[in-house]
Amino acid sequence: MNGESFSPSPPLPPQNMTKDLDWIELFAPQEILRDFNFEKLVEENGIYRIFMVEKDDAAHIPAELKKEVNGDLSNIVLDGYTNYIELQTFPAMGKEVFLYLKRRRWKIKQEQRQEQKSYTNSYSYSEKGMKATKAFGDFLKEIDWV
Repeated sequence: MNGESFSPSPPLPPQNMTKDLDWIELFAPQEILRDFNFEKLVEENGIYRIFMVEKDDAAHIPAELKKEVNGDLSNIVLDGYTNYIELQTFPAMGKEVFLYLKRRRWKIKQEQRQEQKSYTNSYSYSEKGMKATKAFGDFLKEIDWV
């Protein structure tokens, strides 16, 4: 080091962090982060399991349902959740990483309608027949893994 003393940079103070969930961007593709929020991370048996839930805002109410109520969002209520969708993504630190996506179910308020049809959004985060994110699936195809 040519006689220069080494002085490590001090850690960044918390106020320099751009947002709380920057780390999740290392695991989940942007297209998923647009529609889902982080719920929890579980590490078990050498596998990271990242659980995410669909965002709860007007933009994520299914278009078909909005049309049914003529855009009157006050007639829409949450009707629970679907089962998790499991997608494998790139490994981290030698551990497999899986994303678990929980979509919301919506319905029209009961007094508005007799039948109780549920509405959900559909997403295409993986190639047909694969349980991996598109980018990870493309990588596996490229190295002839699948």
